[in-house]
Amino acid sequence: MDYASILVEINGEPSLGIVVGDVTYVIWTALNLLGTPYEHTGYGMFTIDGQTVQGVVVDGNTYLPWGVLAPDIRAEKIDGGWNFVTDVATSGSQNSQPIAVIDGSVQQDAFYFTLTVNGTDVPDMIMDTGAFELTFNAQVADALGLPNLGAEEIGGVGGSAQAYQSQCDLTIGGHSFTNVPCIVDPSFTSNGLFGLRFYIDNQLQLQLNPIAQTLTISPA
Repeated sequence: MDYASILVEINGEPSLGIVVGDVTYVIWTALNLLGTPYEHTGYGMFTIDGQTVQGVVVDGNTYLPWGVLAPDIRAEKIDGGWNFVTDVATSGSQNSQPIAVIDGSVQQDAFYFTLTVNGTDVPDMIMDTGAFELTFNAQVADALGLPNLGAEEIGGVGGSAQAYQSQCDLTIGGHSFTNVPCIVDPSFTSNGLFGLRFYIDNQLQLQLNPIAQTLTISPA
């Protein structure tokens, strides 16, 4: 089912929203922006303040009804959409709290780390800000049971390669991300690349510390 997009802000900060019936749903990462405790319990399901909430999953992202995002949240009309605000602005300390600090290693000018995919640790993933998609090689994809969701032609310096689209579930810093889009490239020799799309889709920022050899992921 297709849902119309709508302009959404959280305490004045741009977010993502859709219209479900006559209710505005907001991408689940707003919970992080607002500092709202939650538990992700399954496909589109969250427990928030003791309440089970069923979200709507669109293109791998879960959207939640705006009223569950925080106890004191309220809606203010803006041109083309809504600004959802709370009594305590979140542009300070709450918004700066990382969701994960990942240990890795810097080798040959690249950052390698272990990523939990479909409940399995995949070592030697490469953080590549020059890539867009999350990409796995064929052997890793087979081990993870990644579905083939359609052909995808990938172009590069050496020419083009026939790959396929897929999706997976990631666990990062105790947070679950379901139905994350990814690509399986049989010509790829490393275990996988972690590109920028995941961060853009989930409104996250990353900070690489090559001296401490850590990758910090925080709400954008």
